[in-house]
Amino acid sequence: MDPDNGEIKFYFQYTPADVWDYDGNNEPVLVDYGNEKVWLHGDRNGFLYKIDRTNGKFRYGVPISKVNWTTGFTPEGRPIWNMEKVPTYEYEAKNICPASEGGKWWNPMTVNPESGWVFVPSREICVDIKSAPLGEGLNPDVRTYGDPYWGIGTISWRTGYGQLVAFDGRTGKKMWTVKDRSPFTSGLMSTRGGLVFAGTPEGEFRAYNQKTGKELWSFQTGSGIFGSPSTYMVNGKQFIAVPSGFGGWTGWAHFGEGGAPWLKDSRKGGIIIGFGLP
Repeated sequence: MDPDNGEIKFYFQYTPADVWDYDGNNEPVLVDYGNEKVWLHGDRNGFLYKIDRTNGKFRYGVPISKVNWTTGFTPEGRPIWNMEKVPTYEYEAKNICPASEGGKWWNPMTVNPESGWVFVPSREICVDIKSAPLGEGLNPDVRTYGDPYWGIGTISWRTGYGQLVAFDGRTGKKMWTVKDRSPFTSGLMSTRGGLVFAGTPEGEFRAYNQKTGKELWSFQTGSGIFGSPSTYMVNGKQFIAVPSGFGGWTGWAHFGEGGAPWLKDSRKGGIIIGFGLP
């Protein structure tokens, strides 16, 4: 947008006519690759995007997790729907990948500006959905304060898993993937020293090697990690701080056989833990 008058200069739409609840409002990260000025965006629809931030032109969209709701992109970056994965009032679409929880959910990714690599917290999870008009299914026409309104007739999550995924942001090439039983629910942080920090809903705070994805260190914080770690210097020494406390929108952990139902009895908490780096 033009900051002087609010005029829209250009835009890019990740999931036009979205019927899967992907809501791609996740963070854009501004990156310069030499003279190339872009934004990178990991979407709930399962793709990592690279968009020219001078004109909004599509540069690439590469899968973060399993994707089958689309069969590809037009040259302009518009997805080509796979009609077998489009739910309607009469048709229950089976095994739609990803579910609306990701792909990449709200948990922030990180970019190392020196290497240009991108590290994305992801969840590999699929779903069956049938739509419902007003007054049917999970959404009666009598609204109840505090209850969600989804427009869903039936829904069933398929048990998935979490993963960290590394890409070369210049090309979109996938460099490595680390799988875990649960999704990585923290934001990620990468350091100049070659580390990636990530937290799990089980309370594990971990450091990984940026080049290989090898786990180098972990610490059990006592409760799920849903915030983002940060780093800072005090008297020449580097520290890492991370919040620990299971809370917020964690309903995905309870959805029947899908999501991560083993987390429904996770310990609550609310502390910040700091670590010193050698």
